[in-house]
Order: sequence, then structure tokens, then C-alpha cells
Amino acid sequence: MQEVREEVGLDVAVEQRLGERVHPASGRYIIYFACRLLSSHEPSLVDHEENVEVRWSTLEEADKLLVPTGGIWQPVREYLRRAMVATSS
Repeated sequence: MQEVREEVGLDVAVEQRLGERVHPASGRYIIYFACRLLSSHEPSLVDHEENVEVRWSTLEEADKLLVPTGGIWQPVREYLRRAMVATSS
């Protein structure tokens, strides 16, 4: 997806559409996708207007970081929990 490359410098392929909503904190219409990494390099902050920071985190860390904006949206959290169980078994 071109948006991911432009914002964080990673190449990804869409695996699944997780849902859509108007974000309660920003009022923006958002479509959520589960993606597979196509590149092995680390993400970098490319778009300084859209993002403040880019880094890998655990699900728990991400949820705490996103508390001011309502945390991780429930359908995304459920997908991530299932994906984590699948990769650990």
C-alpha cells in the first residue's frame, strides 16, 4: 500500500480488511487493514505531518500509547490477539 510506504517507509501487502469507522477523537473516516510486511527493514518516520513517532510495540504497549485516542479499536485488537496466538503456536 502506497500510504504505508509514504508514511513509514515500509512495503506491505493487504491481507484482510478489518473494518471502518469515523474515529471518535479525530473525526476522520478510517479503514483498517491487516497487512503483511514485504520488506525486512525497520520503519522510519517519513511523514512528519501525519505521525509523531514510529516504532514496534507489544499489543499492551500500543493500547497504553493510544489511550488518549480511545485505545486500539476492538475489531483490530481482536484480530491482533488471534494473530499473536497463531504465530506463537
